[in-house]
Amino acid sequence: MIGRRAFQAGFLAAASVARNHAEPFPLDSLRPGAVSPGHSEVSVAAGLSHPGARLWTSFPATVEPAELRGDRLVFRIHSDAAPGMGIVRIFGTNGISQPSLILLDPLPTRGETSTHQNSAQARSLVPPAAVESEVHDAGSSWFSVPLRRGAPLDLEVFSRRLGFPLDPWLRVVDPGGKTVATADDTTGLNGDTRLHWTTTTAGLHRIEVRDSSFSSGKNQRFRLRLGDPSRTHWPVFLDPALVPSFLPDLAPIRPGTSGYQDTPVRLPSIVQGVLVRRRQTDTRVVDAKAGEWIGLKVATRSLGSSGDLAVQLEELDGRRITEMDASGPDDGFLGHRFEKAGRYRIRVRRLDEEAGPVPYELWIRNGRGDLNPQADRPAVEVRPGDTFPIQITIHRRDLEQPVRLRAVGLPEGFRSDEVAVEAKAKGGTVKVTVPPDAVPGTLFHLAIDGWVGDLRQRVGTRQALTKTWPSLLYPPTGFDGVIAVGIVSGN
Repeated sequence: MIGRRAFQAGFLAAASVARNHAEPFPLDSLRPGAVSPGHSEVSVAAGLSHPGARLWTSFPATVEPAELRGDRLVFRIHSDAAPGMGIVRIFGTNGISQPSLILLDPLPTRGETSTHQNSAQARSLVPPAAVESEVHDAGSSWFSVPLRRGAPLDLEVFSRRLGFPLDPWLRVVDPGGKTVATADDTTGLNGDTRLHWTTTTAGLHRIEVRDSSFSSGKNQRFRLRLGDPSRTHWPVFLDPALVPSFLPDLAPIRPGTSGYQDTPVRLPSIVQGVLVRRRQTDTRVVDAKAGEWIGLKVATRSLGSSGDLAVQLEELDGRRITEMDASGPDDGFLGHRFEKAGRYRIRVRRLDEEAGPVPYELWIRNGRGDLNPQADRPAVEVRPGDTFPIQITIHRRDLEQPVRLRAVGLPEGFRSDEVAVEAKAKGGTVKVTVPPDAVPGTLFHLAIDGWVGDLRQRVGTRQALTKTWPSLLYPPTGFDGVIAVGIVSGN
């Protein structure tokens, strides 16, 4: 048990460190990078916060009060959420942390070690298993597993998808020292890798994980899953009531998994689909007016799906008008203005050769153009009675009209005035005032909407999130546009 004097000293040191953060502090020290069904524990370096802090989760969970154990602050989590991805952050009277991605994994985590840096020191594993480690000084991490001849071996490495900089490369070495399988940059895994292989020789096999370019750096962490059939979908869990819905009047169209051909959809719409076969195609048809603008935005990787899609706009006779390749950053966006009225086809085509279902969302918007507004930050620390600004940059696409900016999701007592942005102007500043009686140590989320007439568009935070997760190409779709506000002590 920690003595009272030592506890107070640690608390004051932690609070002093945290108060010096001009921005939300990072969670580089979060261990492990996954929680399992039932009771799990995660911890951070004690100097980041204090035992009075709480852990926010984007997935359904019960979190017990923090416990100080030596130099670690430990949170016990109980969650029965299905396998997927989640987001956590710490908040308290002395500040809030940056968000951290975490895996909701049915495989429990074996203890983390860093002593298996060559094949002779390979850590023994018995599948199914999940282990976390780190690559040091452009080296490797080694593991060993006994296998019988003809046994299947399923391996998957999570690193980039958890926001870490490691670009993982996998190698399997047989008992005779021969390389029998390698994997690098599996399609749709954001730079991570997956391997399914059947053994040809019985005995102890060794598995090597390293950076594909032998680069070195800070926090080259990864999670290796072994012996569990790979999933093509790790859905991101986010409470839909986190902030007011982007398009509350649109109920998603859910076609199921069979694939739909030339299904009519209205403008605007959100279409949810699942492509279950390689090279499968879904098609929708829309009626457009002459001069009407249409915007198509697709999401796969940002939903935790591992598929690559292409989206094509075409005439009903099959002639292509324009095409979006969704294998690039931000999953994909396409904008087009119709020259003539008529019925047009939207074709969604699966590009990857992987097996398994690929869920996707297709947002179909119409109007006069697109704003693509972006906020300068995804999180704010503020004291009771203070006012904080959020700078908005507007990237216009065929839309030169005036814009109104408005904060939504504010708790009672918070105040923010609507901001008018002139036609062709590239941005504005939204200010939010916190009431003097706001309680330090609380956390809430807001969003900002842009309006052009009756056209509403959520202000995104994707560009700001790339600073938080520079290795993550596809921040979670539902988290784009969510701004966390932590009320801190005025001392």
